[in-house]
Amino acid sequence: MILNKIILFIIYFMIWALLSWPIDTQHVIAGVIVSAVVTGLTSYLFIRRPQNFRQIKRYFWFLVYAAALSWEFLKANVDMALRVLDTRPRVNPGMIRVKTVLRSDTAITFLANSITLMPGVFFVDLDAENGVMHVHCLDIGSGGAAAAIGKIENIIKRVFE
Repeated sequence: MILNKIILFIIYFMIWALLSWPIDTQHVIAGVIVSAVVTGLTSYLFIRRPQNFRQIKRYFWFLVYAAALSWEFLKANVDMALRVLDTRPRVNPGMIRVKTVLRSDTAITFLANSITLMPGVFFVDLDAENGVMHVHCLDIGSGGAAAAIGKIENIIKRVFE
């Protein structure tokens, strides 16, 4: 059991080191502290429930989620920049209803946060009984937001459900 925690600590520290490159003494000390805390908080996911550690495909789909979300962020930011620079206002704000197939709270939270992080789109409410999300969009006429939400939702479903 302690060996599993040591392995998790090493993995977390390696991720920290890659994200805070270049490495210096200050980053190493902070990385050791943060990695130890995160190992303590999340080790039960991998040690007490080892089936989570064996589901490698979920990690793959999480990487796909990160890449797809980054791509959607890039497209939304470029679109927003073009709208700001355009002399003609191209906005048609309004609410859209998006039917979701996600059922777990974690998956729905990930989708809601992903929606809210995109410029021009904001998650407003969830009707959990009917599986309907209410989303405010800067331009409801383009249909781009609903398409992006659908893509991200399909990937999140493979990660969490």
